[in-house]
Amino acid sequence: MRFHTELTIPQPIRKISYLSPIFSIGSCFSKEIGTKLASLKYSVLQNPCGITFNPVSMLSCVRACLSTNSLPETEFLFHNEIWCHPGFHGSFNHPNKNTHQNLTNSSLLKASKFLTTTQVVLITLGTSYAYRSKKSHHIVNNCHKLPDTEFDRELLNVKVILEALAEIKVLIDKAALKPVHYIITVSPIRHIRDGLIENQRSKARAIEASHLFAETDDRIQYFPSYEILMDDLRDYRFYKDDMIHPSEQAVNYIYKKFEETYLDPEEQDLRTRIRNINNCLAHKPLFPDSNNHKVFKTQLLNKIIKLEAEYPHISFSENQLNGLK
Repeated sequence: MRFHTELTIPQPIRKISYLSPIFSIGSCFSKEIGTKLASLKYSVLQNPCGITFNPVSMLSCVRACLSTNSLPETEFLFHNEIWCHPGFHGSFNHPNKNTHQNLTNSSLLKASKFLTTTQVVLITLGTSYAYRSKKSHHIVNNCHKLPDTEFDRELLNVKVILEALAEIKVLIDKAALKPVHYIITVSPIRHIRDGLIENQRSKARAIEASHLFAETDDRIQYFPSYEILMDDLRDYRFYKDDMIHPSEQAVNYIYKKFEETYLDPEEQDLRTRIRNINNCLAHKPLFPDSNNHKVFKTQLLNKIIKLEAEYPHISFSENQLNGLK
């Protein structure tokens, strides 16, 4: 007897290997997937402008990354004793203007270099709603708690979303030195503040545009994150207490589907070794000064050294290793 409807996800033309740098842009769900890939030591660069929900802002971010110019001084705003930029998430905000500008411009520069090497782009659409500044007439990535009267909210239509996605692809294809494969998905996180009915309209437009985008090139594939939560798991027990965000169990389930679909099966043993090391690194001993724990740390350090020697493109950070030395 079957108690849920499981989706069949088409296999991609090419699997993702450890030698395939991954550029991830989009909503906070893209961060969930990107963080899991990074923990497995894939080369991942996530959201150079911070979490970005709508596709027009994603396009603006990619344009900024590939521009040869620094951000114009006139675009930086000072509000509530904090410097901010409408194209960046609040995590870049800072009370010092120079620090804020350095954070934003250095992030763009890092992304610009990364995009020349990237071979996989993961795009996660969060919403079709966007906010347009009445002053600049541009769609912003973040309103930074400025007065509502300074913005007009609009629901992007399928044509606008598709055009934004198409231009993102053109820009990245032009910058990348090797052919790029694209994975597009729609975040399963519901934007309740828009209203339940409005959220469904928003997701519907994002889903339709994503499918139309995927139909334009064999190098683009749609991954059904939204459908897995809505139609496969389909239960409020797979949500956090806010009834909006998927629970850790749900995220892990969706990620497992992603891994089974896209990651190279020939590297499964390597992923297992890295997971085992990560689990050991996360271990919190009851008696950290005991001889047994000292032996445990030495053995773990030797495992890491051996793995890094076998796979020179994989490395653990100094922060991870400091506790073992």
